[in-house]
Amino acid sequence: MARLDADSRRQQLVDAAVKVIAEYGVSGATTRRIAAAADAPLASLHYAFHTKDDLFNAVFEALWYTPQDVEFENTGDTTGRRATAIFYKSIEWLISHPELARAQAELFYWGLRNNPEMSSRSYSLTIEHSKRTFKKILGHSAEDSLLDDIARMDVWLTDGLLTSWFSHNNAEQLRNEALIAGRMLETAINAITER
Repeated sequence: MARLDADSRRQQLVDAAVKVIAEYGVSGATTRRIAAAADAPLASLHYAFHTKDDLFNAVFEALWYTPQDVEFENTGDTTGRRATAIFYKSIEWLISHPELARAQAELFYWGLRNNPEMSSRSYSLTIEHSKRTFKKILGHSAEDSLLDDIARMDVWLTDGLLTSWFSHNNAEQLRNEALIAGRMLETAINAITER
């Protein structure tokens, strides 16, 4: 096993935890499994993270910041079209990273039962990240209430689509469902912006 500095070891353990959570769920994500997936001594996991909740919090934060690295283009001639382009790009990112999508969902639902504060915080973070992304694309002149509405619709639709995807496990079907959801999103946003 290679010697790693503390930050690299923490990241290695977080990455391994994502894989283990995606495969076995949170309840099956034992510290032994996570250490083995990281090819790290179990003691290094306990050194890097004093509790399992500390590790799960680090995983949660890593998962919620990752999709924000996706580059979005300012396409479309209406607010609805531009917002929908972001929505489609996010769905494609999730399809490309199914492990991360599943781990996010697993941790969120585990958190609702075991650490409601963590799930509540993650949901708020998701809305805020979505708002910032839409603000970047839609422009700084977009009203906060509009950005809040768009971000919430984006999160609601994405959550529903992920649940559907996890049940049928078919990326092409998810894309088709996203097209339907995207049309709904575009129509709703255009109606809001035309008020």
